[in-house]
Amino acid sequence: MTITDGNIKKISKIFATKDELRLGLDKLKDEIHDDVEKQLVSHRSDLIDKLDVILKEILASREEQTILSHRSSDHENRISKIETKLNVN
Repeated sequence: MTITDGNIKKISKIFATKDELRLGLDKLKDEIHDDVEKQLVSHRSDLIDKLDVILKEILASREEQTILSHRSSDHENRISKIETKLNVN
């Protein structure tokens, strides 16, 4: 059995050519790239929102620590003055 031009035309109508496959793969690759990029942007935004909350908590904690440190120092000074006046060591 020999392959004729008619057979090749029938086969080319059924099966994709290399060029058609390449175009299809390029299109699929672009679609996947776009989908992944959209998901990354969405996840990045969520991550930044969560990090923002954490950062605010850290800053508030540091401010509170500074205030408490100052109060503690003030209390130590007052206690020292009282001990000095009462002659207690």
